[in-house]
Amino acid sequence: MIAGMNTSNTVIGTAYSDGTVTVNGQLVGTGVLESGRWNPGTGGFTNLEGDVWYRAATTYFAPTSQAQVIVHFNSYGQADFAIMIDAVTS
Repeated sequence: MIAGMNTSNTVIGTAYSDGTVTVNGQLVGTGVLESGRWNPGTGGFTNLEGDVWYRAATTYFAPTSQAQVIVHFNSYGQADFAIMIDAVTS
């Protein structure tokens, strides 16, 4: 995990392929970007540094139209990032 994350500043939410994130039905984020270390292989990626790439979630999101995420809130109570924890369905 990331230093400083704890149960008082992180909650489970949902990220959607339209680039939004909700927590308990409330919109907490828009303009979602996905990033990671991989060879992009497909279009829409921008190189951040070395082998780290990112693109808008609206380009290609996940095998489904939504995914469970852990949402972190900063000291002002604003969502500042989310980490995808489940993007696979059976």
